Amino acid sequence: MRDWKQYVREHLPPLGLSGAREQEITDEIAQQLEDAYSEAISRGSTREQAEAHAEAQICDWNLLAQEIHRAEHPITHEIATRAPQHLRSAFDEENFRKRRGGNVFADLFQDLRYALRMLRKSPGFTAIAVLTLALGIGANTAIFSVVNGVLLQQLPFPQPGRVMILHRDQFSSIPYLEYLDLQTQNQSFDPIALSRRDSFSLTGSGDAERIPVRMISADFFSILGMQPLAGRVIRADEDRQGAAPVALLSEGLWRRKFAADTNILGKSISLNGRDYTIIGIMPEISKFFSKSDVYLAIGQWAQPSFYRRGYGFGTVGIGRLKPGVSLLQARADLTRIAKNLASAYPKEDTGLKFSAISLHESSVGELQQTLLLLFGAVGFVLLITCVNVANLLLARANSRKREIAVRMAMGASRFRMIRQLLTETVLLATLGGALGLLLAMWGTRAILAVAPEGLVAVGGAALDARVLIFTLLISMLTGIFFGILPALKTSRPDLQKTLKEGGRGSTGGHRRVQSLLIVSEVALAMVLLVGAGLMIRSLTRVWAVDPGFDPHNLLTFSISLSPTKATNGAKAKTTYMQLLEGLDNLPGVESASVNFGNLPMTGDSDIPFWREDQKKPDSENQMPDAMWYAVSPEYLSVMRIPLLRGRFITSRDVETAPAVAVIDERMARKLFPNEDPLGKQLHLTFFEEVVQIVGIVGDVKHNGLAATADDETQFQLYMPFRQVPDALMPILGNNVTTVLRTSLPPLQLVSTVRQEVKAVDDQQVMYGENTMDKILEGSLAYRRFSMLLMGVFAALALLLACVGIYGVISYLAGQRTHEIGIRMALGAEPRHVLLLVLSRGMLLQLLGVGAGIAIAVPLMRLLSSMLFGVKPTDPFTFAGVAALLIVVGLLACYVPARRASRVDPLVALRYE
Repeated sequence: MRDWKQYVREHLPPLGLSGAREQEITDEIAQQLEDAYSEAISRGSTREQAEAHAEAQICDWNLLAQEIHRAEHPITHEIATRAPQHLRSAFDEENFRKRRGGNVFADLFQDLRYALRMLRKSPGFTAIAVLTLALGIGANTAIFSVVNGVLLQQLPFPQPGRVMILHRDQFSSIPYLEYLDLQTQNQSFDPIALSRRDSFSLTGSGDAERIPVRMISADFFSILGMQPLAGRVIRADEDRQGAAPVALLSEGLWRRKFAADTNILGKSISLNGRDYTIIGIMPEISKFFSKSDVYLAIGQWAQPSFYRRGYGFGTVGIGRLKPGVSLLQARADLTRIAKNLASAYPKEDTGLKFSAISLHESSVGELQQTLLLLFGAVGFVLLITCVNVANLLLARANSRKREIAVRMAMGASRFRMIRQLLTETVLLATLGGALGLLLAMWGTRAILAVAPEGLVAVGGAALDARVLIFTLLISMLTGIFFGILPALKTSRPDLQKTLKEGGRGSTGGHRRVQSLLIVSEVALAMVLLVGAGLMIRSLTRVWAVDPGFDPHNLLTFSISLSPTKATNGAKAKTTYMQLLEGLDNLPGVESASVNFGNLPMTGDSDIPFWREDQKKPDSENQMPDAMWYAVSPEYLSVMRIPLLRGRFITSRDVETAPAVAVIDERMARKLFPNEDPLGKQLHLTFFEEVVQIVGIVGDVKHNGLAATADDETQFQLYMPFRQVPDALMPILGNNVTTVLRTSLPPLQLVSTVRQEVKAVDDQQVMYGENTMDKILEGSLAYRRFSMLLMGVFAALALLLACVGIYGVISYLAGQRTHEIGIRMALGAEPRHVLLLVLSRGMLLQLLGVGAGIAIAVPLMRLLSSMLFGVKPTDPFTFAGVAALLIVVGLLACYVPARRASRVDPLVALRYE
């Protein structure tokens, strides 16, 4: 092997150094060259290759000579004689940049190279930091992808922000005659259209089926700026009584039912027994409106009641704001029109109001509050992630103090070191963001799997360019956020003390900052856990509410009669009686009933009324409304609604018998205070004959389990379906809900029930099969969705907080090894050391819990509208969460405390 000392002496210039100084430098550099040579030989290199490798360790002898010449200062002397090779390489890069004049891009490239080297040297730290960041960034990206798909999506219409949805009052239907008034009198919209959802029986194209239909006025698609894929849209002259019936098919139905036949235009389609000429194919718009397979002209609807002022039948207005008109101006214009109509038609329109909201707001609905709440909650998770990684960096900074001190002693500025350290943290965050994006793809699918149907229908999630940009930005900002504090602390070393002590120990400043970060982490976790706890308690309270009926073992479905029976009242009623008789005889069916209204939690079917013994209100707007159920006698036993007084509907309540009604307890209490309602009579709109109250039943939570007494404003009124006026049968008789009480799992009977329906009339269509349990669950879908995700985020926050507490307490206990060794050498028992470390951890926990309570109290008020039966400041939830955090934190502190209590004082003092 070459004489490396001689090799070094030959290259050192005559610097005028003392013999001892020259010998010291020669020995140090020669030893490094010999180590490099031996390392190369151990890897299998030849002698020549190993010598070349060793010589390559010193790239520039002149530069090394300059550094040795500068090594008269004691600190620089330390650098020249004791700095490890990777540090001297960094110094060479530093000086090389100085000589070049400091190119910004080259500097950045060098920073990245050095950051990669440092992260490779600490694989354990890098893996933990990247995984922690990936969890935080991935969770945020997953939620943002849903927010992006639902709240930030751009509606595919020209100037979508100017498309407005119009209602009568707050969310009521706009009657057809009032729509015509709006068309002619408004000065803000150009134009206004009307839309109504329905479902029709499609026959003559394979098996009969019930399909969703949207009845629209002629300007509907022009407002949206949509063009047909083929054919044309409905013209104004076709949107009126007596015009030839025409229909537009949706793209989905066109492809599913007609195999995308391009020759379909001009052919006929049979809906409810009437033939319509197909004039066009329209693209899907189901993300912004309910799904529709066919579009029909609403002005052709032959229902006489539809043309009565004051009755909307589920119609909704849609208008496009004129250029330069604001929503505020449009609302003022609608108020003006409402006052004019109230003056012109006091009987129907007294107190009339119109409302307008954007199409986007209308389609999003209650999703916005839910998603913004979750987005805020997951932001807390990211903050906890940042605190965790900042703590890791501060702990790691202690082992890098000597490196930083050496580099600054060589002339690096504090700004230069901060930039280098931030480059490392941003690189860490970028790696975490890349892994987080992969986790977000999985997380998004998991979110959509548990999301309510409404969320998926509106937009679901979109991993598009906006999400990628969000992930990149949040990664960069996260890297700066969690890296700035450690960088500021680390870039201010005491050079003399650090190099003299060799980098041992931890500064009190670092310990204080780490303790503060732990307190912050626990406080943030406290806020999330309180929010999740309130949501869980709220959902538990909701589930405990009595719906007023027994939802178990109830099968529900709807029936559409054949066209020849649907429009004939007598035939329709007879058909339903035959159907009920057949269903009652099926194995597994205990009892069956029909309901011409809507079942609980499936929609409204209200009717205005007034007491017969009181003056009729001047306007129907001033009449109270009742939720109206036209049912068969078995309905009460099928639903298991309690009968409180009087009797329920019987088989004797037929068309020729006096009209009777049964009301719920709330209606009896509110409408007849201090009176006996039995025997009292009511007038119902659409009914010529007064109805007599013959019974009182229990209240049913029609609007959902979470509906309070204030929310459930409508009364409930039951009538025999056989006493429904024949004039209403074309509207009601073709969309009747049937409900069965079964002794078997309800869905097992679907095929048997379908056969029975076909046996009564093979032209009938059975659709919408469901169980009442699922309907009940669906009514709580958004609450359950919010609770589930809040619980996941809270659990993740708790896990991150525990890891952070464990890591910091372990690190602080390790830094006090020398102190603990002295204490134990002087007689301290292990339990004293255990309590010493535990007390430190528990103090931080208690401070964090206290800070979290102070933050959570005002923040939880934002959840008020989403809570049921629980106050935002519920003391049991706060106390339970605080206890959970303290217990879990105690466990996290126990392991490092136990390890510290087992320190061997001889080993600790010898190590120090």
